[in-house]
Amino acid sequence: MCGVVGQVAFKSQIDEKTLIELRDMINHRGPDDKGIYKSRDKICFLGHRRLSIIDLSKNAQQPMTSKDGRFSIIFNGEIYNYLDLKNKLTKSGVKFKSSSDTEVLLELYMKYGVKCLDRLRGMFVFAVWDELKQELFLARDPLGIKSVFYIKTKDGIIFCSELRPLRKLNLCGNLNFKNINTFLKKGSIPSPDTIFEGVKSLEPGNFLVVSKNQKIEKLNYWELSSLELDELQANNRNEIVAFTKESLLESMKSHLVSDVPVGAFLSGGIDSSAIVSLMRQSGQNKIGTFSLAFENQLLDESLYSKHVSELFDTDHHELVVTNDKISNYIDNFIKSMDQPTIDGLNTYIVSKLAKNNGYKVVTSGIGGDELFRGYNLFKILPKIDSIFKYSPSSFNKILSYLIQRLISQNRINSKWGRFCSAISPNYSFVKLYEQSRALFSNQEIRNILNLDCENFEQNDDQRLIEIFNTQNSLESKISMMETYRYLGSQLLYDSDIFSMANSIELRTPFIDKTLYEKIYSIKNDVWFNDKKYNKSLLVDAVGDLPHEIYNRPKMGFVLPKNLFLKKEIYEIKSEILNKDYYNSLEKNFVDGKIHYSKIWSIRILDEYISSVQN
Repeated sequence: MCGVVGQVAFKSQIDEKTLIELRDMINHRGPDDKGIYKSRDKICFLGHRRLSIIDLSKNAQQPMTSKDGRFSIIFNGEIYNYLDLKNKLTKSGVKFKSSSDTEVLLELYMKYGVKCLDRLRGMFVFAVWDELKQELFLARDPLGIKSVFYIKTKDGIIFCSELRPLRKLNLCGNLNFKNINTFLKKGSIPSPDTIFEGVKSLEPGNFLVVSKNQKIEKLNYWELSSLELDELQANNRNEIVAFTKESLLESMKSHLVSDVPVGAFLSGGIDSSAIVSLMRQSGQNKIGTFSLAFENQLLDESLYSKHVSELFDTDHHELVVTNDKISNYIDNFIKSMDQPTIDGLNTYIVSKLAKNNGYKVVTSGIGGDELFRGYNLFKILPKIDSIFKYSPSSFNKILSYLIQRLISQNRINSKWGRFCSAISPNYSFVKLYEQSRALFSNQEIRNILNLDCENFEQNDDQRLIEIFNTQNSLESKISMMETYRYLGSQLLYDSDIFSMANSIELRTPFIDKTLYEKIYSIKNDVWFNDKKYNKSLLVDAVGDLPHEIYNRPKMGFVLPKNLFLKKEIYEIKSEILNKDYYNSLEKNFVDGKIHYSKIWSIRILDEYISSVQN
């Protein structure tokens, strides 16, 4: 796990000093080592910061150059099947000087070119410079676990693992108000957009080729909604459970490859508990587990995490987050923020706990809800869809009118207002889904921003429309939407930024290309559902989770932000935000009329904008 930065400039001169400064601004991503590469004619610069996980020796230093000097690589991530790939390359005559996955990746690219991506199992962003062709290849992993940002210049490209360092360049444009609107609606800014004009994020499952004719070509090599998978043939649920267990263990074993100890985040919920169990079943002898506990007992799951720790005999570490210390955590969290997001504070704090206890690598249960359908919306949205999809349009129009009247009279909350925009005559399931995940309505955003918001309102997300038009079941479509919209755009991005802010490599065994392909081959939705408890297929496949872990209401891994927000009155700094409207929201929040996420998101945005403008 590392940090990368690079530039290709075919005509202008590269400012090496500035690029080295950019590289060292992400030293938290790789405090163990650093390096640079410059092409012979100085049209390509590659910089690297290293967090040593596999092959801790100097032989694995980056940038790494091929023996003939033609290819040079920088790589952020892990290739979990690198030993299998290495064995195959060795049999074909390749000789290795290191035991690192970086060298395997370099040799694989040299042999197969872009087709090497089809053979990789892992999380990655990597760039390869071809000195002979004078061409840069830049790729991101299929599900978007790792991120990379880039700026197209007049004669090439500049890229970096994080967005903040690019602000040091004059090429990084002004704030993008359209994407500020997106943040207030979605709580994050999905790829390829960012909060700055002129800066893009490479989408998951995509790669760029930057050629000497100054052409930049972007292509997709893996797309979840386009997978053509044969249906798994099974006669009964026991066969499906056995298949799922085998698939989970295969993914887990691959994610445990490391030359340093691997720990686990343990909240006490189904997903994190399943991860710890699978680590044990995969033969992991020593497991360090890390949990947060809270003074507010309504949110505290520490009793469950301790129980799981005792059951699986882990070396357990717990941090009690007190109300008087949370403001310090929040201040440091905001300083680490790459661009505005409403999530990630919990990851930031528990990552710091893992680092303070000597760990570099931890696993997480992120992705379990998306893959195994754990969120309530998997149950709720199909029911709402059935009502409006098959109801006469006149009925829908009347219902929409009545709900709007109730909202205007403050007799029903604005959540229903967001659903109203999805109701016929303009009803679509994509709109219904988007509204179910919406943070603010369009009208609320107009009130929040001192801008002409009409210019920034967006049409339906075309990617979601493409997912909905697939031949999958409605539940599978929701799973795909969640993977793209919520998991990829928010949870994974936040996990990378805030774990790496503490020099922690976060591994996600549920978010694995091969595992996704196997689980999606289970076409019959009946196998996923059990009225007795949530995520029954996952629970049954793992097989040894305590009853009290899965047979209780879902809590989620959250911090008591509402207590902090009620304690401290906040003054809006940015002129972009409407101070009076925020004050009215804050009052409604204190009075218990709105959810804390609205207040939290505006404060995060204000803090971020203020830091940028200062």
